[in-house]
Amino acid sequence: MSGRNERSAAQRALTDDRREGWVEPGKRAGSEPGASAANTVFGQPWWLDAVAPGRWGESLVIRGTDVAARLPFAIKERFGFRLLTQPPLTPFLGPWVRQTGSKPPQQLEAEKALMSELIDQLPRFDAFRQSFAPTVGNWLPFYWKGFEATTRYTYRIEGLSDLDRVWGEFAHGTRRHVLKAQKELSVRTDLGIDVLLALYQQVYDKQGLSPPVGAALVHRLDQACAARGARTLLFAVDAKERVHGAAFIVHESKQSYLLMSGMDTQLRSSGAISLLVFEAIRRSATVSGAFDFAGSMIESVERFNRGFGARQQPYLHVRRTRRPIQPLLAARDELRGLAVAVRKRSSKWVARSSRRAPGPPA
Repeated sequence: MSGRNERSAAQRALTDDRREGWVEPGKRAGSEPGASAANTVFGQPWWLDAVAPGRWGESLVIRGTDVAARLPFAIKERFGFRLLTQPPLTPFLGPWVRQTGSKPPQQLEAEKALMSELIDQLPRFDAFRQSFAPTVGNWLPFYWKGFEATTRYTYRIEGLSDLDRVWGEFAHGTRRHVLKAQKELSVRTDLGIDVLLALYQQVYDKQGLSPPVGAALVHRLDQACAARGARTLLFAVDAKERVHGAAFIVHESKQSYLLMSGMDTQLRSSGAISLLVFEAIRRSATVSGAFDFAGSMIESVERFNRGFGARQQPYLHVRRTRRPIQPLLAARDELRGLAVAVRKRSSKWVARSSRRAPGPPA
């Protein structure tokens, strides 16, 4: 979709239901009040501009000259339905509420009032889907407004200042993979985002799937992060200059995140990804207090993350759907799952057929 079409779609989402406090894409109240009013880097305006240009907005509650609460979201419109959600490559969003330092009863009362205002300011929507940052534990105001929530898990390593302890908590198999890879591979930072994208594409090609994000979006995000010193690109390279794997790490003061990775699927036994995660943890210790694997509920991925001694960190996936479109969304999700299964089965069949095919005549 062109930038012009993206902007017009977002503008159309505003014309019929502007609400006080709701800030439309491309317009900020004052000088970016949301610049510090965010639970994580993923809620920062510059991040959202990179991953959802012209297609995000925010509810704001202002007290005096300060932002008291904020709820950013992306806008998607499909088949006449409007979904408020989070953009690609954005693991967490959700509401940010200023902490007052008051006693718990007063703080909870303030959160109730501020979150209620944020919800009331949302533009009209047919469905709302967001994964709240793990720091957001109170979702009762959303529950009282008819939302539902499911507990999900990311994995996180705390206390990066003690790397000896962190290494000691790795599973034996994970340490073995790292040590093996260190003998065969070196870690570099100078190869650029296109090399990572090529390896990222390979992972999905192997499964017969299309990547969930496009190259243009990753390029925008890479440029935005690099301009702020907020990312590290890591590459595992052998003596023949073959790149076995790559990882995109995002940094902020509280924690760093493993945002995306890719590998050469023909060289996957080298342990490159284990080495890159270890190196990411080691380098993150110089800028952050924790390392977050940015969430995954996939069983095989969970097992990999757990091998680094990471602990479960719960977070809330909050949703609300207008009753008339619930069957339509359920049917959409079922069709998507069926399409993925068919592509995977087709890919496996092609791979088996290729192995069985006779070689060329002598």
